[in-house]
Amino acid sequence: MHIATNLVLGDNYADRVEAMLNKDCKKALDFFQKSCDSDQNAARCNDLGAMYESGKFCAKQDYANAIILYEKSCALGEAVGCNNLALMYVKGKGVEKDYFEAFKLFLQSCEQGYVKACYHLGLMYEGAKGVKQDFKKAATLYKKACDRQDDMGCNNLGTMYEYGDGVEQNYKKAKQFYSKACELGLQLGCDNYGELNSQDY
Repeated sequence: MHIATNLVLGDNYADRVEAMLNKDCKKALDFFQKSCDSDQNAARCNDLGAMYESGKFCAKQDYANAIILYEKSCALGEAVGCNNLALMYVKGKGVEKDYFEAFKLFLQSCEQGYVKACYHLGLMYEGAKGVKQDFKKAATLYKKACDRQDDMGCNNLGTMYEYGDGVEQNYKKAKQFYSKACELGLQLGCDNYGELNSQDY
């Protein structure tokens, strides 16, 4: 079976800003910059960071600026900003790869309630990235993410049950979590469910 390893940029960004940016890109970019600088709006700082990281809309791709904006967003209490800053450290975008720093940021974001960061934290524990490998903690984090409807968290929890990593091996539960991942729209979950089903588990 296959584990999900996707690293996911904060997913509030696109829905929140796309319509405004498409209408008047330059004006929107200036507005977000003002909101971040003058109003100390953590969400807008994160939005700007995501724009500079991706190079979309009017923002020229600039990893250094994205990092500054994510740092500010995170310092102002935006959990998604902390998650996105952690991803820069994982990927080595504009900074040296630093799994230890990424782990700390994912932990902060997860504790602040951002579910995707909990999934990422599970990956760190499972893969021994920035922290000692601990399958039990990884499974706990995947369950936390899955309970809050995170598709990849559900898939990875299914994998833990299939192979007995951090939990007692249980094919029925593995299928249950693969099925939930599939229902949440993750094709990988559907594929994993189908593989177990074909083996009569």
